[in-house]
Amino acid sequence: MKSPFDLSGRVALVTGGAGLLGVEHARALAEAGARVILGDVNLEAARSRAKELNASAVRLDVTDPASVRGALEQTGGVQILVNNAAIDAKAHAEGLVEASRLEHFSLEQWELEFKVGFTGALPCHLLRGQERTCV
Repeated sequence: MKSPFDLSGRVALVTGGAGLLGVEHARALAEAGARVILGDVNLEAARSRAKELNASAVRLDVTDPASVRGALEQTGGVQILVNNAAIDAKAHAEGLVEASRLEHFSLEQWELEFKVGFTGALPCHLLRGQERTCV
């Protein structure tokens, strides 16, 4: 019996793919048979993670429509999009726990968080193909 989670033949892109959760999303997609692409602003990190997962990597800045268009050209479109990109403050970095508290956010940090985590998801809809799955 075929698994209901069989993604064979589908191309999946994970934004923020080099990060902790991005890698876990990618791993699950790959285990279900998808061809996975890790999209990240840090291409070297994405390539390194992709090598571990037998995936591919593309530089992708979700806050930059030109970068999204470039990723679309490189991937040829995807059927599965995981909007995972986010500002990932490392809690173990010195002073970061205190700085990550809302009352200590600068306006610039607040705007960056929204630009990546919320607004950045919108242009990524361009990356999807005709058969669409978005999370």
